[in-house]
Amino acid sequence: PPPTPFVASVTIHPQTPAITSVEPSTATAAGGTLVTITATFLPAVTLPSELEILLGGTAPFGGIALLWSNDQTTSFTATTPATTSTGETALSVSSTSVTPASAPVSIPFVVLSEGVEAACMSGCRGRVS
Repeated sequence: PPPTPFVASVTIHPQTPAITSVEPSTATAAGGTLVTITATFLPAVTLPSELEILLGGTAPFGGIALLWSNDQTTSFTATTPATTSTGETALSVSSTSVTPASAPVSIPFVVLSEGVEAACMSGCRGRVS
């Protein structure tokens, strides 16, 4: 009898992009805070201009500097924009290095007024109560 052919199947589950680290996770509404952001499974980028970082979905971060990027992790710094809103909002990141651009991934980010920020200098993170 002829040999039985070997049949194998492989299911590929694409990795979901996520922001894994934001330091610091708070900034003042005045803007100008340098933030280090690390994300996983974004498309690899070679230029800072291939990243779009938004606060609250509309206000772009400035001064983006790429620290490293590969198929698994991307890390960069960016400067928070000035905003008129305070409280918890979303920090979102997307890559424009692919067509169409990757869908944004988001993480909570807290925007503080100047007085609250000064009171939190010793380690305030996350939600403001």
